[in-house]
Amino acid sequence: MTADSYLKRAAALALLAAACIHAAAVPVHFDHDPLFGCLFAATAAAQALCGLWLLVTGSRRVLLASAALSTGVAIAWLVSRTVGVPGIDVAAQREAIGFADGAATAFELFVIAVALAVFTFPFPSSRVAPKLAIPVTAWLTIFAAVITVPAVSAATQHDHASAHAGHVRDAGQAGQDLVAHNEQHGSNAVLFGEHSHTAEPCDPTPEQQAAADKLLADTRRDLQRLADVETAKAEGYMRYGDVAISGTWHYINWEYQAESDVLNTMKPESIIYWQAAPGYKMYLIGAMYLVPHANDVGPAVGGCLTTWHVHGEPFAAPGTITPEMLHVWLIPMPDGPFS
Repeated sequence: MTADSYLKRAAALALLAAACIHAAAVPVHFDHDPLFGCLFAATAAAQALCGLWLLVTGSRRVLLASAALSTGVAIAWLVSRTVGVPGIDVAAQREAIGFADGAATAFELFVIAVALAVFTFPFPSSRVAPKLAIPVTAWLTIFAAVITVPAVSAATQHDHASAHAGHVRDAGQAGQDLVAHNEQHGSNAVLFGEHSHTAEPCDPTPEQQAAADKLLADTRRDLQRLADVETAKAEGYMRYGDVAISGTWHYINWEYQAESDVLNTMKPESIIYWQAAPGYKMYLIGAMYLVPHANDVGPAVGGCLTTWHVHGEPFAAPGTITPEMLHVWLIPMPDGPFS
């Protein structure tokens, strides 16, 4: 084997490694959006085909085609991490860089580098000692496997809802369209119908500010276990209503709601998910604390920062009102995290 043959073999292994990572990511991406899953499947198939073909033939034309494919995939990855991918579930959703996609892109960049080297620099035609072929190939395979195996594992756990600092994992990018919609309306009323808080200026005491901050931090921390709606269902939360309001769904635990242990961050009476469209992933975006009865008064631990409110129809029977409630949002809201 000549020197450039070793480079082509390394490029082939890199292509096969990238194909394995993309193939492992197909199911989770297909669940997120079928089109996205199909794109990943097509990418994995194309990379596997080029990799095997290059490994068997060592063709310069196949290497060139592999470099072109790798360039296209790398550019698509760069776009998804900068300006976002319009039309995939959440419009213009920007994803964070993870180990799996970083490893796949590194393999693709290596293929491009090999192609540039082979087509730019004149490698000597003399053969490298044949006894080196097996150990060199073995070490290349081991090196690729050391990166590929954990990357494949990470790819199967890929989540499009990468968190902003201080937010629950699924609360970051998922709520951006929702927030923009609310900002356009100037409040959160579009989510749950009209409700009002005091119009007086809010000047909490240091103790009230600290209590409000603690409630927000504790809620965000303890809600992480309910990021998956199936986990919430297993804990006893049931969907309230048959129609989403601005993409939001309420799930209520009636057992928790009947208890007097209000503001227990491990047992919020209601949790709120947002869904871009039917069949898409549901993202946890907040909690709603409820007092047990309509005549009970919610504990405003944060003073004017944590004011409770009620609703009439359609959330309560005609002529009645709901028990007092307090929202705690995991995403930025125009009227604040307790609006």
